Amino acid sequence: MRSFNQILVQLLESGPTEIMTLIERALKVKPLARAPESLAGDLFRLALREEKGLTIAEHPSYALKRSIPRDFTPEGMYAKWTLKTLQERGGQVQLPDLVRTFPSEYKTEAQQLWVYLHVQREVSRFVAQFGALKIGLKKGAPLNVRARGKQESDSAMSTEINDNIHEAHLEALIAENLDSVEAGLKLVARQYSAPPVGRIDLLCRDRRGTLVVIEIKKFRSSAESIIDQVTRYMGWVRANLASRRDFVRGIIIVGVVDERLSYSVKAVPNLEVKCFSLSLKSPE
Repeated sequence: MRSFNQILVQLLESGPTEIMTLIERALKVKPLARAPESLAGDLFRLALREEKGLTIAEHPSYALKRSIPRDFTPEGMYAKWTLKTLQERGGQVQLPDLVRTFPSEYKTEAQQLWVYLHVQREVSRFVAQFGALKIGLKKGAPLNVRARGKQESDSAMSTEINDNIHEAHLEALIAENLDSVEAGLKLVARQYSAPPVGRIDLLCRDRRGTLVVIEIKKFRSSAESIIDQVTRYMGWVRANLASRRDFVRGIIIVGVVDERLSYSVKAVPNLEVKCFSLSLKSPE
């Protein structure tokens, strides 16, 4: 069973996401007893330290949108210091720069998150917010791609997660982690044009110099369409790029291998199937 953190990472495959939106989506897949803001605090700390493959992809910025009456006194100290900084600096101030101006006794690791979630609401009639606090996957985040020799059910997979994992994002992540696919694999090109058959997701060479066609598919692509497409690409590479003595290999990377795909791959020489998985573990 997948952990809450694993679900967060899979959701982030669709791209950087506003932190509370990300938490809400993950809770729909795996409900927890903890409050969303508490979960957001844990997630923010990981992203702030760039741990477990996470990073802060976007910081919001703030600016005054109207003058502040002299008799207005916000209740919270963070709101007070936010208004003070914006009055002194003028223009837009990014969230990290904003909290650096706060007195040291008020500073905590998750202070940015607290300001983002609460302060602007308290003084929203005076302060405009631009952008959002977004969490993303750090470039080169660990990817686990492994061979599968037997059928595995995808019944536990959330439809929401499957729909949010886009092949373009998977392609970029896999291209940056080719050693996870196979040791010594080197990228030749992404989206290699192979007219008239289409575009090859990843064209690579293995440690022996053999050309390798990698085709990446989402969870529910049919076995027939995958085999047809990758064999067309392998045939094109064999005819146009490989020497007479060379052979061409193919690797299909999918989320789940069903029985039909497993049997189909066995019938094609030099073709194999592997599965991707993204994982994020809590500190020990």
